[in-house]
Amino acid sequence: MDDCLGRTVRVLVAFYYLALTHPLSFFRFLVRYNMLWEGAVSGLLVTVLFYPVYPFAAFLLLMAKQALLPPRAYEANNVFFDPPKGAAAAAVWSWYKALSPPVAQFMFNRGDTDAIAHSWWDHVTHKDFWRAHLRRVGARLPEELARVRGSSSLPEP
Repeated sequence: MDDCLGRTVRVLVAFYYLALTHPLSFFRFLVRYNMLWEGAVSGLLVTVLFYPVYPFAAFLLLMAKQALLPPRAYEANNVFFDPPKGAAAAAVWSWYKALSPPVAQFMFNRGDTDAIAHSWWDHVTHKDFWRAHLRRVGARLPEELARVRGSSSLPEP
């Protein structure tokens, strides 16, 4: 519980630090981020209506979702998504897990449009982008053993 609470407190401090030091740009970023991740209408409404208390509104929304909806398929049997055993620690951990990505992303890129889009789907910086970049700078790359053609929306190399 100490670890979960410590991480969550640090994210809360960072959230309010960003809200105070970058009031307009952080707000605009959070609106765009939440519209992508929560849906256009609900992301807009939650952010606009609850911005001053957004972390706490997000926690209540998260608890309601967990109580009413089944877990997402990618969270099942994945060590990165396994919550702590206790109910209180699991709730705090889930809060941290939901709040830390947007806060960290704003700190890293200040709300760049492509970066927000890439938090959902890497449409530019996919594996072919990185392999080409690494080749250009002379990095050693593992051999590509196979590729399934037509299985993704990525352009053919």
